[in-house]
Amino acid sequence: MDFQVIEKIKAFVKENKLLTAAFLLTLIFFLVQHAFALGWDFSAYVINARFFFGHGDYAEVLRAPMTSLLLVGEVFLGKIGEYFYITIAVILFFLANIKLSSVLYDKYFKKFELKKKTITLLFFLLSVTPFTLHYGLLEGTELLSLAFFEFFLAYLILGKVSGHFLGFAVLTRYNFMAYIPLLFVNRDWKKILKNLGLFAIVMAPWLIYNYIRWGNFFTSIVDAYNQNIIARQGIIKAFDFSHLAYSLNFLIPLIILGMGIFIFRWIKRKESKESIKIALLFFLIFVVVIWDYNGIPLKLPRYLFNITLPAAFFSTIGFSVILKKIKSPKNKKRILLGFIAFWAILLIITGYMFYNARGYDQMYKQAANEITALGLESCYVASPLWVPVNYYTGDVYSLWKTPQQVIADNGIVLIFPNEISPSDTFTLDSITNLPVLAKSNAYIFLAKEGISNKTCEKRFPYSEPGVIGPCSVIAGQFEKIDLENFVDKVCLLFNKK
Repeated sequence: MDFQVIEKIKAFVKENKLLTAAFLLTLIFFLVQHAFALGWDFSAYVINARFFFGHGDYAEVLRAPMTSLLLVGEVFLGKIGEYFYITIAVILFFLANIKLSSVLYDKYFKKFELKKKTITLLFFLLSVTPFTLHYGLLEGTELLSLAFFEFFLAYLILGKVSGHFLGFAVLTRYNFMAYIPLLFVNRDWKKILKNLGLFAIVMAPWLIYNYIRWGNFFTSIVDAYNQNIIARQGIIKAFDFSHLAYSLNFLIPLIILGMGIFIFRWIKRKESKESIKIALLFFLIFVVVIWDYNGIPLKLPRYLFNITLPAAFFSTIGFSVILKKIKSPKNKKRILLGFIAFWAILLIITGYMFYNARGYDQMYKQAANEITALGLESCYVASPLWVPVNYYTGDVYSLWKTPQQVIADNGIVLIFPNEISPSDTFTLDSITNLPVLAKSNAYIFLAKEGISNKTCEKRFPYSEPGVIGPCSVIAGQFEKIDLENFVDKVCLLFNKK
C-alpha cells in the first residue's frame, strides 16, 4: 500500500476515533453474523460465483451478478473468501456513507452549526440501525447495493457524472432500476449523455453475456421480475405496517422531527433552493421504496432496506436540531456519547439475537454430509430447499416435478418435513408410502430401494432461465397503454429474433 495512503488512514483514524470504532464494531458484527447464519440468497450467490469461475455447473439465472463476481475469493479460498467479500462490502458502505454525509454537510447540514465530523458520525450511526444490521448482509446484497447508490447520490448532488455507480447498484440488485430517471436530473445535456453512457458501459458486459448464453440481453432481469412479481401473483399479501415500523425502528421520532423541521423551514422560506431539492430527493427515495415494496406480492421486511437512507437523512436533521438547541458543549458531548452507547447496546442485542438463532441452517449441512456418506455426490437430488444444500454439495436441484416422478426416473428426493410450504409439489400425506433411503429428525431422503451412484440419474449442468420468451414478458407490461405488440416487436428486433 502506498505510504501516503497509510498516512491518510492514520490521520483519519486519529481525527475520527469514534467513527472508526463504530465502523470496526459494524464490521465485526457482520463477520460474526455470517458465522452464525447463512442466508438462502447468500448461498445462491456463492453457487453462481462457482459457476462464473468454472468451479460449478449450476447457476440461478435470476440473480444479479455483482455479488457473485466479488465472491471470487470463495471459489479459490473456500469459506474465508466469503468473509473477504463481507469485509469489502462493509468498507465500501463505510466509504460511501462518509462521502455522502460529507457532501450533505457542505450542501445541507452545515447550517445547523455542528462540526463536519459530528454530522459524519451521526449519519453513519443513524444509517446502521438494528434493521440495517439484520438485513444488510444476511442475504449478501443489500449493504453493497446501498453503498453504490450512496456514491451515486453523492456525485449526483455535486453535479458530477455518476451513472457508473447506479450501474453497479443495478448489477447488485435489480430493483435499483427504479432510479434510472435520476440519470436525467441535470441541466447539462452533455452530463446526461455521459451518465447514460457510463451506466450503459457498466451494464453492457452482463447484458452481452445474457445474449450469448441465453439468447436475450434481458434474460436475467426478466427472470428476476418473473420470479418476484409475476409468478407470485397468487400469493399477494397486504402492506405490512409492522415491516415499516421495524425498518424505521427507534428513528421514527427523529424522522418525524426532521421532516417537520424541513417543512417548517420551507414554509418560512428559510431553505435555499438547493436544500429543498436535496430534501425532496430523499423524500422521493422514501416514496419509491414504499411503492416498490407495495408492488411486490410477497412482502418481506428486507424489501424495505433502502428506506434506511432517507431515514438516516431526516433523522440526522432531527438530531442536529436537538444538538444545536443545547448551548453547553459538555451537555452536547454527553448526549452524543449517550447515543453512541445506546447504539452499541442495540448492536450487541442484535448480535445476541443471531447468536441465539445459530445452527438453524445446520440441517442443510447435515443433509449434504448424508449425500456424501451414501456416496451419491454424482446423482441427481431434488429438494424444495435446494439452494442451501447445493451450497454444500453442488448436486441438488429444485423439485420442479413431483417426488413420485423424480423417484420413477431414478432420482433422489430430499425433504425437510418441518419446512414444507403451500407452493411445494407435495404434502406429507402424499409421500408417506414412498421408499425411504435415509432419514433423521430434520430430513428424509426418498429413492428407489438399493439405489446407488451406478443406478441413479446423474447430476447435470443447469443454468436455464425460468422464462422462455423474455420479450413477451417485457411487452406485457405495456398492455394497458396498448403498446404490447409494438414493444414486443422492438424487443425481438433488438435481440435479432
